[in-house]
Amino acid sequence: MLNPPPLPDLPQTSSRLPPMHLASVFEAQCKARPAQMAFAFLGDDLSPAQQCSYAELREDVHRTAAWLSGETRPGDRVLLAFGPGLDFVRVFWACMLSGRVAVPVPSPDPARLLHAAPRLRSVIADSRAALV
Repeated sequence: MLNPPPLPDLPQTSSRLPPMHLASVFEAQCKARPAQMAFAFLGDDLSPAQQCSYAELREDVHRTAAWLSGETRPGDRVLLAFGPGLDFVRVFWACMLSGRVAVPVPSPDPARLLHAAPRLRSVIADSRAALV
């Protein structure tokens, strides 16, 4: 769409509410329902292969965000080359919470790595990723 319609003005929020960005939404959801399942990835037999609660996810994400903060600076790009699963979810949210820019790419297929490597190198160079 070349000329999207203008967005309506958003209502003013109370100063008691967190700012409306992904990190604050993540925190609010984790605090509101810590025992509830946040994510589940199904195996080939459709049973949960990986799952975690909001409290577990929040703890893992904060730990990863702290590590990212020691390795990179706010605004740095972090290349996320994970297959489907909780590892991607954890690092994506850690990027959001720590002020890094997540650059998701498909996980390289080991059988096609020779063909995938040039494209991956190109994405790393184009994105100027500080961490892969």
